[in-house]
Amino acid sequence: METISFGTDGWRATLEEFTAPRVRMVGQAVATYLTDEGIAGPVAVGYDARETSRGFAEELSRTLCANGFDVLLADRDRPTPLIAYAIVDRDLAGGLVITASHNPPEYNGVKFIPEDGAPALPAVTDAIADRLADPDPLPEGEHGIAREVD
Repeated sequence: METISFGTDGWRATLEEFTAPRVRMVGQAVATYLTDEGIAGPVAVGYDARETSRGFAEELSRTLCANGFDVLLADRDRPTPLIAYAIVDRDLAGGLVITASHNPPEYNGVKFIPEDGAPALPAVTDAIADRLADPDPLPEGEHGIAREVD
């Protein structure tokens, strides 16, 4: 299996490589990054209209919640710029979007959007990639809550 490697503000791969366990690893890396950087607050999770995107968004939400973050999960598919806007408008810690962007249907991907709503710079995606690991949940009493939102 290919290594998870980030390109422009995220990771994209064919569905053979883009699996739920690997998406959870990215979610864990983002949670660890935010914690290490002292960035607190709810995290947005959005997704595009691809058939597999909602399920992957739910995996990210569960992983972030298990790391103590509250999650605002989009109630339906939403474009990436809308998630970026919501991060700034709602003063969130950042967000993740399940999307393969311009790639063909056999792909999916995950983008990280920092708290400023701009695309993540290479230093940020490199820091996230350096933290890739299997989920390491907190005790259940410390888990965050996921809410579906418009």
